[in-house]
Amino acid sequence: MQKIELAKGWSLKAISPRQTLDEKFLAEAWQTHATDGWLTVPAMPAMVHDILLSHGKIEPPWLPHGTEKCFWVGEKDWVYATRFSVEQPERASKLRFKGLKGKVDIYLNGACIATHPNTDVPLLMDLEGRLQRQNTLVLHFHATYSQGKDGTKADGRRKNLGSYLGPNPDLIALGVFDRVFLEVTDGIAMDEIVASVSLDKSLGLAMVGIDVVGKSRHASVAVRTRLLDPSGQLVSESMTPATMHESGFGARCVLEIERPQLWWPRGYGEQPLYRAEVALLVGDRLHQTEWRTIGFRRITMPELLHFVVNDVPVMLRGGAHG
Repeated sequence: MQKIELAKGWSLKAISPRQTLDEKFLAEAWQTHATDGWLTVPAMPAMVHDILLSHGKIEPPWLPHGTEKCFWVGEKDWVYATRFSVEQPERASKLRFKGLKGKVDIYLNGACIATHPNTDVPLLMDLEGRLQRQNTLVLHFHATYSQGKDGTKADGRRKNLGSYLGPNPDLIALGVFDRVFLEVTDGIAMDEIVASVSLDKSLGLAMVGIDVVGKSRHASVAVRTRLLDPSGQLVSESMTPATMHESGFGARCVLEIERPQLWWPRGYGEQPLYRAEVALLVGDRLHQTEWRTIGFRRITMPELLHFVVNDVPVMLRGGAHG
């Protein structure tokens, strides 16, 4: 599988709030969008406030009254746009957004192909039959301040701007906070990888379960998993033939580690992390590789608000019981 990061050539523009983007605006986004209110994005990923700061359009929010001066950002819609080329648009491909913040509509070549709610969950879209040799990708982030019941625009400020903990200003965060990829899959790919961990009572034996689902045009595929310790040394490995079905394939991979390095809260020890390599094999050929970061700890609460981490009582403040 080929991964192409869409990291260059992005621009950003503020527009008045609207439900959809019309053909005229999308045609503008197709042109060279370095003028007429468009701001070049120095590097992606980048949130709206980061881009505005880089162009001197806002003051740093941490300066006195800086937050209040940024309220207008949440009253606007924000549009990201870029162009990218594809040598073989007929190949099966997917578009992956690893991090979007705010409600956003996604347009490819003038057509809205997805709407993503205001959530940090990654987004993966099938682009088969939608790509051209030259493509325009437009992201329309909607204004975060809501409308009043009478249809008039609310000012978006929290009525209670503070509490006994101190000031609580309403500074909106929206935009692209993680990488964007075009993935050329040829119809073979791991679509979802979920890792889980468990420890036995002695804390001396750990189990890592990795569940994989995906699609394949081949009759058989396999999933190879490898676990690397914090120093990068291989500590466990498995090869699991996938179970094939009409809609794709699935595999459950299990790794076992003796005497794992435990993750501790700050002040109680180190925070060692392991890396799991998950690879999709078609015959003897490596087709796709993904990574997951995991740690090992056990947290229990034998009594109300009495926490025990790795068999050691730990003082955790801030808990509440209603």
